[in-house]
Amino acid sequence: MRIQATLLTIISALVLTACQTTTTYKPEYVHTTAPPPVAVAEGKALMYMDEADATYVFNEGASTFTGSGAKMSVPLGLMTREIGKTIYGGAFREGVGFANVPMHDGQYRVVIQPKVTDFKYYFHQAENLGFAVTPGAELTLTVTLLDAGGKLLAANTYVSGERKSGSYMMSASPEDKISKLVHEILADLMAQSVPDIQRWVAKRAE
Repeated sequence: MRIQATLLTIISALVLTACQTTTTYKPEYVHTTAPPPVAVAEGKALMYMDEADATYVFNEGASTFTGSGAKMSVPLGLMTREIGKTIYGGAFREGVGFANVPMHDGQYRVVIQPKVTDFKYYFHQAENLGFAVTPGAELTLTVTLLDAGGKLLAANTYVSGERKSGSYMMSASPEDKISKLVHEILADLMAQSVPDIQRWVAKRAE
């Protein structure tokens, strides 16, 4: 039994120490996990991300020993942009626009600038006695609000803490499990920010 566990550990470690893996944005992960907004605000919002943030790709190893020797590319900028369109677009009656450059022409109720400010992922093995791997991830999202003229209104930070997915014996695509976690966490943190944004919009309308 101990030899079998050791072999499984070695095999899992080999799978997770490939030179480079890449995740992708998958709309189906958002549409099946994104919570609906509790209310819909009037008007239209603008989501703004500068070019560097919109194209940012995380490219580091896991924060656990397992997987630390390999790099995983996670397109956090693309995921933030596309998931933001879904979450924030559903929170305003006229949807949400997107821009890479500041736009302050007065047609938007609020300008929303989301940015992932911290991200870590994990492949836990010790808790499974070497028999399986449990993927985990945590993310911090900062959402900055600007008025229609570009004036800074607020900057709120939302922290997920580590979330884990189901354990597996071995996988040829561990990056997909991390990708699904990132989609779920981003959608949830953005949904958490929606009531804060809508409260500001309502207050300004008073």
